[in-house]
Amino acid sequence: GLMRETQKMFHWVERHVASIRAEHIAGDTNTKADWLSRAVIDQGEWQLHPHIFREVAHRFGTPQVDLFATPQNSQLPRFYSRYNTPGAEGVNALRGRWPQELLYAFPPLPLIPQVIRKLIEEQAEVVLLTPFWPRRQWFADLRELSVATPWRIPEDRIQLLQGPIQHPDPQWLKLTAWRLKGRG
Repeated sequence: GLMRETQKMFHWVERHVASIRAEHIAGDTNTKADWLSRAVIDQGEWQLHPHIFREVAHRFGTPQVDLFATPQNSQLPRFYSRYNTPGAEGVNALRGRWPQELLYAFPPLPLIPQVIRKLIEEQAEVVLLTPFWPRRQWFADLRELSVATPWRIPEDRIQLLQGPIQHPDPQWLKLTAWRLKGRG
């Protein structure tokens, strides 16, 4: 497997390159490679660029709790996490009671229907980020629960981060911010 590929590479280098040498690059000057060597990219953990988050908060009000976050990607000091994490106000936002404050949610895409059900159940007010996908079943619920004109984030401004790594194709999501109120 990997050893065979390495040997092929070295044979090619011997034939085509005059010399090759390995050199250490300190992690603090090679942040992407250092981060990638220590982390696993989790497709459910993308963070909206903080500058765009501030614009969302300016348009819809500043949320108090980030419902789907980690210490590394939380947009707010108060957050819920999927796992028991130091600093998290709660674990698994879909289980416990939600605070009666303006909340922020950028959930993994498969959880959007559950988030909508929970916000109705809790009669919560949430700034929710979703793709602009009108053919999805949950899209009609977003329109019905909306208390402000949704903001379709301009595609050239969408940046999704995971540490120093940027999402390869964030425009595909057609991200939209909604201010929603659950009416039980």
